[in-house]
Amino acid sequence: MWGLREMFSANRISVALCTYNGEKHLTGQLESIAAQKRTPDELIVCDDGSSDETVEIIKKFSRSVSFPVVLHLNEKRLGSTLNFEKAITLCSGELIALCDQDDLWRNDKLARMGTVFATQPEIGLVFSDATLIDENGKTINCRLWQGQGFTPELQRQVVSGDALKVLIKENVVTGATMAFRSDFRHLLSPIAPEWVHDGWIAIVIAVFARVAVINEPLVHYRQHAGQQIGVRELSFRKRIKAAINYSSRHYLTNAQQFSRILVHIESLESGSTDHVVSLLKEKIQHFQMRGKPGRSRLNRVYSIVTELISGRYSRYSRGIQSAAKDLINGVLYYGK
Repeated sequence: MWGLREMFSANRISVALCTYNGEKHLTGQLESIAAQKRTPDELIVCDDGSSDETVEIIKKFSRSVSFPVVLHLNEKRLGSTLNFEKAITLCSGELIALCDQDDLWRNDKLARMGTVFATQPEIGLVFSDATLIDENGKTINCRLWQGQGFTPELQRQVVSGDALKVLIKENVVTGATMAFRSDFRHLLSPIAPEWVHDGWIAIVIAVFARVAVINEPLVHYRQHAGQQIGVRELSFRKRIKAAINYSSRHYLTNAQQFSRILVHIESLESGSTDHVVSLLKEKIQHFQMRGKPGRSRLNRVYSIVTELISGRYSRYSRGIQSAAKDLINGVLYYGK
C-alpha cells in the first residue's frame, strides 16, 4: 500500500502556459511557478506570435530552473482557446495545470492540487478560488468566486457530486485556477470555436468524473484592460441597465454554444451520457425560449411565467432575477 508521499510523487505535473505579448507581467508569473513548494515536472509554453520580449524572457527563465521548460512558437496566431488546446496536447504529465501569463501563484498551489488528486482518485478536475489584483498587483476587495456568484450553496453542490448541473447553469471554473487529469485529455478535442477553453474542459470532464473545489485563493488573478476575460463588479443600477440592453441574440448564441457541446458529447458514444444529453437539451430549449420574442407581449409573458413555474429558470439561469429581466424586456421593450 502506497503512502501519500509515494502517491503524490507518482503523479507528474505539467504546467501549460500560453503567452502572447506578455512581457509586462510574465516574469512575476514565472517566478511564482519556480517558487512552488512542489515544482512542476515540466513547463510547456506555447507562444502565439509575440512581438515583444516574451520569448526571450521564457528562454532566460528556462536556463535558471531545474525542471524542463519546453517552448513552442506558433507559426500562425491561434488565439487563446486553440493555443491552450495545443499546449494541453503537448503535456506529458498525469496532471495538467493551466496557467495564464499575467497572474501570480501562491507557493503551495501545485502541492495543494496534487494532494487532492493523490488522495481522491475519483476526482478528474480541481479548481480554486483566487484573489483579484489590479494592473499594479494591488489587491482588489473582491474574491474571484464572489465576483462570479459562485455561492457557498453552489460550492456545496459541486462537492456533493452535482458539478455538472452547476456548470451547465453557468461556468464557475476559471482556467488559471484549474488542474485536471490528463486521462481525460482525449475527450476534449476539438474545442468548439464558440467556447472558451475553461468552460468546455470543465463540462466535458464533469460528465465523466467528479470535480473538487479548494475554497482558498491559490492564485492572484490579475484584472486589467488587456486581458481576454476578467471579473467585473457592477452596481445595482448598472446591472439593471445591462439587463435591459441584453438582446435576444445573446440567448440564441448561448443556445447555439450548448448545441455544439451537446453534439461533441454525443459523439463520444458513451451510454453513461444519456442523462447529460437530457440536461443539455433542456438548457438549449430554455435559452431558445429566452431568445424568442413570441407572437405578442401577452404570449411572451405567458412563456416566461410557464418557464418560471417549470423550474428551468432556477436550473439554467438565475431564477427570479433572470425571469424578471425577461419580463422587463418582454413587456417594456417588446419588439425593439
